Amino acid sequence: MSGASPGGAAEAILAGPSADRFGRKKLLIADAGIHATGAIIPAVTPDAAVRLFARTLIGLAIGADSAIVTASVAEYAPKNRRGSLAMLQQWTITIGILVAYIVALIIFSAFPGGAASTGWRLVLGLGAIPALMGLGLHTQMPQSPR
Repeated sequence: MSGASPGGAAEAILAGPSADRFGRKKLLIADAGIHATGAIIPAVTPDAAVRLFARTLIGLAIGADSAIVTASVAEYAPKNRRGSLAMLQQWTITIGILVAYIVALIIFSAFPGGAASTGWRLVLGLGAIPALMGLGLHTQMPQSPR
């Protein structure tokens, strides 16, 4: 799980220049794809090094999204609502983390012995669902509100 932190830190620094070069929309689409890939790989691989690599991929996507989405919200939001909408974005991240913990609790309760075998794979793999939803939604957004 520790691979996500260095990946997130690195991409948070690189996200601005990457968004300037490729555009926010393209980077958000790529990040959603990277996040989905990073969720599926650890669910199917038996190799710990590959799982660490996949978690680092997720960290890259999280770091970029943290930097880019806030700027996108500020660009799309009306002047008088920017602060509250930026706060709402942070709130939805926190709620998403809570939902992930609840889903994991449900899975591990339904499969008590699953934590040592398949349950943790299911928990990690389910992270691909919101990433794929984001991938689909990001393809529909305009390049810029202008």
